[in-house]
Amino acid sequence: MKVDSGARAVLTLSRHRPPIERQLASCGPATEVIATEEGLPDAEDILDLVYKREEVMGTALEEKVAIPHARVPSLHKPLVVFGRSLRGIYWNSPDGQLSNFIFLILTPEGKDSIQIQILSAVAKVMRDAHIKEAIMEAKEAKDIWNILRETFTAYHVRSR
Repeated sequence: MKVDSGARAVLTLSRHRPPIERQLASCGPATEVIATEEGLPDAEDILDLVYKREEVMGTALEEKVAIPHARVPSLHKPLVVFGRSLRGIYWNSPDGQLSNFIFLILTPEGKDSIQIQILSAVAKVMRDAHIKEAIMEAKEAKDIWNILRETFTAYHVRSR
């Protein structure tokens, strides 16, 4: 996902989808890049998996964070894509706030513990108001990358 200038949300969905489509629209460009770079099936198929997971239970946390995720059958390693929206995206958050911090997490099917570890790490890190503030104030994508890299270095995901 590219760093959003806050000017608009990217809407790139096809196929018919109910209200969840607005929140998942921000994941469309990311799934296209992932599908191409990782040699995975069609980006729309990945988005469908994320959509189906979102229908079961919403993935918005409180305090402006959303963690859409899915298990992808043909994926061999976990992938995490981060996106920031300066304006925020409606994600049906329990606290009613728009989500500024979106972590799209894709993990291999059958590797449940990996997905749980990643979700836990994101939830813990994103509770820190200083980290969120630094990400919101970052001017360049590389600055956001450095913040995230430094912050998540302490977390090690292990395949069990």
